[in-house]
Amino acid sequence: MAATLAGFGLGAIPTINTLVVQWAVPKRLLGASMGAIFFSITMGMAIAPAVLGPVMNTAYAKKLETTLPAGLNQFADQATITALSDPKALLSPAAMKGLEATFAKEGIYGNDLFRQTVRSIRTSMESGLRAVFLLGAVTMLISFLLILTVPEVSMDAVVEDMKSPQPAVAGKEAE
Repeated sequence: MAATLAGFGLGAIPTINTLVVQWAVPKRLLGASMGAIFFSITMGMAIAPAVLGPVMNTAYAKKLETTLPAGLNQFADQATITALSDPKALLSPAAMKGLEATFAKEGIYGNDLFRQTVRSIRTSMESGLRAVFLLGAVTMLISFLLILTVPEVSMDAVVEDMKSPQPAVAGKEAE
């Protein structure tokens, strides 16, 4: 429910930002101001995954270290442990089948260890996603507080252009 409300709110932001910029600048600067706002949006879309990806991976790895079953180090080889450190292992059916086959070789104990390992991966994934959403919520709160500082500009207000028009030189027109 909260994600749905946030999505509706975030979906309206580009339209509102466009209108605010269009009302707040003189007509001669409209193109430059719109270019600046869309450049900022594009940079945000490029930078956000570069920041949020490592946050997700770091939180996942830290939680995984503490939640993996105790007997796993004795049973699994280093390649299996390394494969578990990739959060995509839970999302790949082929990786999960391979992991299950590796654990199945140990019989009933292996199946129980497999279930515990999958539970550990899920818990770690949840922890990573929680960190990403928490960082996003803090960022949205800071953005909201910054938006509160933007002065109100009426739609009916005329934005004055501070740059005065240059008078034409009489000598150049006569030529």
